[in-house]
Amino acid sequence: ATMVAWRNWGSQFRMPTPQPNLASPSLIAQTKSALVDIIGAIRAWYLRQNDDSRRLLVGVKLGEEVDVGANFYYYPEGNSIYLKNQFNSSADPTYGPDWSKGLSGGLPALGYNMVRTL
Repeated sequence: ATMVAWRNWGSQFRMPTPQPNLASPSLIAQTKSALVDIIGAIRAWYLRQNDDSRRLLVGVKLGEEVDVGANFYYYPEGNSIYLKNQFNSSADPTYGPDWSKGLSGGLPALGYNMVRTL
């Protein structure tokens, strides 16, 4: 299992946790519980509003940037890199994915557990 992941939003940074298994029953249960609370609060607000105020609610976006195969990447020997210096990323590789090499950018593919769980 991966212990770390990297992202690049203009410059690379190390994520504090690896990409979650998006199909994990535990993650789905926790997400469902949070969504019940959030949707209940939005619904209660909406029902209290007049028509003009209700127009302020354009939509709710869920699941931002949790897609498989993008936004998270993992270097070869990534766990060893992490374990050598857990609190300092200055020695981390910086070459990043090369998207001309396919979906995982030439780096170890992520998302297997999610796909396998489904």
